[in-house]
Amino acid sequence: MLEIGEKGQGYVASSILSLLIKNYTKSAKEFVPFLESNTNFFSINTDKPFDKIMDEVNSKVEPTVIHIRPGANSMELRTEISTQLVS
Repeated sequence: MLEIGEKGQGYVASSILSLLIKNYTKSAKEFVPFLESNTNFFSINTDKPFDKIMDEVNSKVEPTVIHIRPGANSMELRTEISTQLVS
């Protein structure tokens, strides 16, 4: 906020910013346990070297398998979907 300056677009007063951060933290404390019990939610510890963090991220993402069945649109749509997912 200091770099934006008080007159800059997007500036938020520190008291409001503090309140928003407190609300986010409170909401996360309630929402994360819900996600952990109802979805394939993973927490990644970022207090490690970056390469270790990325290894952990990849270990959660890489096993993902998606099956795309060809339909009336032939194999072209299946190929396009696969290409977009890979990129």
